[in-house]
Amino acid sequence: DLRVQSNEKMNFVVNGKLTGKNSSQRIDIRGRVDKNLNGKVNVNIQGIEALFGPRFQPLDCSVSATKNSKDALSAHVITKAGSIVNAEISGLDKGPFNIDFTGDIAANEAWTRRWSGEHLKLNTRPQVKGSFHDGKLHADVAIAPVEYAYTMKADSVFTSLVLDKNGIDFIKGFI
Repeated sequence: DLRVQSNEKMNFVVNGKLTGKNSSQRIDIRGRVDKNLNGKVNVNIQGIEALFGPRFQPLDCSVSATKNSKDALSAHVITKAGSIVNAEISGLDKGPFNIDFTGDIAANEAWTRRWSGEHLKLNTRPQVKGSFHDGKLHADVAIAPVEYAYTMKADSVFTSLVLDKNGIDFIKGFI
């Protein structure tokens, strides 16, 4: 149920929801854009998962996206657990497609529990900086302190990683 209204200047108001196979899967969309799709849109995602590496991960979040040019947009994402990610997306028109992001990640994100089971416990918010391009997520992650990680404890951890459809590779790390 998605409604789009326009005026004589080709400005559009978008309002509605998309639902999945069951009622708990839903995407709510509200926003205003012009004929070039420049504008601002707010999206709430609930009950939907996507395959990242070898595991399905929840996508529950709210996204506020602003597009001011033909080739790029900015996005502010807040996950259900309270992580905050800011992203600049470029290459929308002519490519290459790229996302640069920074994140302040909640210690209790569902995907961290799914990825590591009970082997990782954080009492602080990891800081992440990275990019997504060519089908790969590249990230630098800093965590201080690490309360419990595979039977160890650390004052701090820094790692660089690459995540793609085959899994995750830790390129370098410091403990």
